[in-house]
Amino acid sequence: MPYCRSIRTAVAAGSSLIAIGLASPSTIAQDGFTNFSGNLTDIVSSLYGGDGITLRGSEVFSHAAHFTNGSLEQFNNLSLSVRDLSFPVLNPHIGVQFKYDAVLDEFVPTSDAFSASAFAFDAETVGDGEFHLGLAYSVRNFNELSGNPLSDITVDLRHMDLGDDGSDFPCLGGPVGACYAFEKDVIRLSIDLSIREEMFAATGAYGLSDKFDVSFFLPLLRTEMSVSSVATVVENPTRQFSPDSLHLFGGDSDDPVDALQATKTGIGDTVLRLSYSIGEPQEKGWNVNVGADARLPTGQVNNLQGLPRIGVRPRLIASRNIDVIGGIFRPHLNVAYGFNAGLNAEQIFDYAIGGSYAFNWSEAQNTVAVSVDFLGKHVTHNKDQMGDNQFDVSLGLKMRLLQSLNVYYNILLPLNKSGLRPAAQHVFGFQMQF
Repeated sequence: MPYCRSIRTAVAAGSSLIAIGLASPSTIAQDGFTNFSGNLTDIVSSLYGGDGITLRGSEVFSHAAHFTNGSLEQFNNLSLSVRDLSFPVLNPHIGVQFKYDAVLDEFVPTSDAFSASAFAFDAETVGDGEFHLGLAYSVRNFNELSGNPLSDITVDLRHMDLGDDGSDFPCLGGPVGACYAFEKDVIRLSIDLSIREEMFAATGAYGLSDKFDVSFFLPLLRTEMSVSSVATVVENPTRQFSPDSLHLFGGDSDDPVDALQATKTGIGDTVLRLSYSIGEPQEKGWNVNVGADARLPTGQVNNLQGLPRIGVRPRLIASRNIDVIGGIFRPHLNVAYGFNAGLNAEQIFDYAIGGSYAFNWSEAQNTVAVSVDFLGKHVTHNKDQMGDNQFDVSLGLKMRLLQSLNVYYNILLPLNKSGLRPAAQHVFGFQMQF
């Protein structure tokens, strides 16, 4: 089946990362799912005990019919595709800002009303001695793989080769061409897979000078994964030459229905960022900024919360401020190239094109900013034909109320169906100035 083949292609590339084994000790949950205590990347292959499915034979011809789980083992890295090109690093300038006041000898809060995008960056640095701090909450539910729903996955388990016959399948009931090639029967699994990720993130930036700043992105992730499967026997057409079915559920066979679930919480990959502004800031012209992100592998790969190896992503940013209809329009362009940006040391080219518009009201005490950004990612090295080209659009809203409360919301929507994608990614944040 094309869909199953595409999944197997996607997951086979990283199979060396996972140790395949039996299901870990587990307990039965109230909703019918078994609580799985192993790594999230092992949950699918651990269906039915992790050792395939054994059926009972017929009364006429009894044998221990075993269908191997080789196809399920290839699913070990399917869920890892959630982290294939890393989590988007949030813009630290969207948060509340603190500037050191030499007179008060303390950091005092300020606010940049113009940055409304959580996924794209502006070229302006934070300024000498200024400190920006933000907290954000994000949630995304992964529901499709290359446009196919994760709730409707089909996998076929093959019969164990009896006597190492290879391609010469044993036959029952008559001469060759008129007998039941029972080893060609398969067990078809109808799988419903669910992956949900919640993120609490701290972002911050500090200005070492008017042109040079450093920033960080530190996520705390809660990842939920569940998988249920219903198994049915699909008999080979040569079954017509046998009076009885040879492969049956019931008795001492495995149960045709199995369901596992697990939740893991942990620190994700930490990102450190250096940023330098080229030339003098210009109120009327374009500001240009160069920098680089360093992703530290602090998250657990086997629980979908990180990527292996240190990743580096040089970045170029350009933006400017334009007076428009009583407000400020800030267009921006981001271009970056990442190394070790995925499970298999992918290299990716990514970019963002868009801008924010901000205006004041109520005697300039309150500010509203909106943003629209188009984002693209293209794998240029170590392609696997799954998620190599992805396009998204981000819509953002930020409000400063009564000069003390900042709230913002961003939504990231996929524009194509490449790879394992959520229907939408939501980001919420707020800051209170004291």
